[in-house]
Order: sequence, then C-alpha cells, then structure tokens
Amino acid sequence: MSFIGHASQTAFIRVLLLAIGIATGVVQARWLGPDGGGILALLLVVKTLAFRFGNLGFGSALAFYVAQKRVSSHRAFRIALGTGGILSVLLGIVFLSVWRYSFSPWNDVRPSLFYLCLLGIPLVFLNNYMQRVLSGQLRITTVNIAEVLGGTSNALSLILVLIVLRMGV
Repeated sequence: MSFIGHASQTAFIRVLLLAIGIATGVVQARWLGPDGGGILALLLVVKTLAFRFGNLGFGSALAFYVAQKRVSSHRAFRIALGTGGILSVLLGIVFLSVWRYSFSPWNDVRPSLFYLCLLGIPLVFLNNYMQRVLSGQLRITTVNIAEVLGGTSNALSLILVLIVLRMGV
C-alpha cells in the first residue's frame, strides 16, 4: 500500500476510534452518572500513569531498532514481553503500596475495582510494545487493526463490567 493509502487508512481508523470512544462515553455516563464516571476516570488514570512513568522509552526504542534491523522481530517481541511484564509487576507493587494511604486519590475505591484496574497495566504495556514492534516492521495495516481491536475491546469490557456483571462503582 502507498503512503497515501496508509495515511487515509490511519485517518479513517482515528475517526472510527473517536466514534467508539464517544459511544463508550455515552454508555458510561448513562450507567454510572457523574459520580461513578469520576471514579471510573480516576481508576483509568492508574493504567495511564503506570504506562507514562514506567515506559522508560522502551516502546520507541523497539520501533527504532526493529526498523533499523538491529534486532530481529522475534527478539523484539521477546524483549517487549519480558520488559512489559517486569515493569507491570513493579508498577503494580508501587500502586498497591500507596493505594490505601490518605494522600492517594484511590484510597476509598472498592478493592475489587482497584485490583481489576491493576490487571489492565500489563495489557497496556503489551499493546503498546507490540504495536511499536509492528510499526518498526512498517506493518501499518496491522497496527491499525490492533488499534481498532483495542478500542473495541475497551468498549466491550466497559459494557461487560457495567451492564452484564452489574459492577457499578
């Protein structure tokens, strides 16, 4: 596929992800209301903070070294799994150690919800690192498909937790 083709495809995927995000927001607002929506947003910050502070630039390095052919894709996938796993465990321990302190914004969140949120940390690392390796391989269509699957699985997870399992906050 040409540059224009990949750019158009990526633009379409971004619009599709925006639509999925809006639909997910509507479901969240209708089922949780303003208080529950705030708690959910606070819980989602756990994964975001963990990834932002724990990434340490490994995702960019994976894409760069795979694109430069300095490391094989197979080895890059192994590095991504190992590094993402180790960082996820370490950051999970950090969050667990500060969770119940009075300065923690999560100190009054139900334990089941907090643990469920912590389970998402490895998925964030795995998703990002794998997409970076694929980007380094210039597999743009595969990266776009992975992004759609990720957005769709987030929306379906929210529906499962809120509506099917009735695990409101």
